[in-house]
Amino acid sequence: MQITEKTSGAISRGYGFLKRQQRDWKVTMARTSSSLFFYRMVFPYVSVYAMALGATGTQLGIINSVGMGITGLVGPLVGWLIDRTGVKRIYLIGIVLLAVSYLIYGLAQSWTIIIIAMVAYLSFVLIR
Repeated sequence: MQITEKTSGAISRGYGFLKRQQRDWKVTMARTSSSLFFYRMVFPYVSVYAMALGATGTQLGIINSVGMGITGLVGPLVGWLIDRTGVKRIYLIGIVLLAVSYLIYGLAQSWTIIIIAMVAYLSFVLIR
C-alpha cells in the first residue's frame, strides 16, 4: 500500500507541475523529447548503413569528421539566427532539416550522400 501511495503522489505532483507550465515550455519539451528519442533510435545505425552502402572504416571516419566539422562551423550561425529571428522560426527550420536528413538517408545510393544527410541532421541537433 505504501508504495502505491508514494507512486500516485509522485504522479499527481508531476502532473501538477506539467499543468502549471506555459504552452511554449510544453512544446519545447515535447519537441526535444521526441527528437532525442528518434536521434537515439537512428544515429547508432548510421555507421552500419554507410558500411552497407560501401564505405570503409576510413570513409566512415570521414563522414563523421566532415559532419561534425561543418556542424561546429554552423553552430555560431545558428545561435546568431536564434537571437535575430526568434526560437520559433528556427525550431520550424530544424524540423524541416530533420525531415530532409531522413529523406536523404532513405534515398542515398552511396555512402558519399550520407555526408549531406549527416550535416542536415547534425544542424538539426544544434537547433534543438
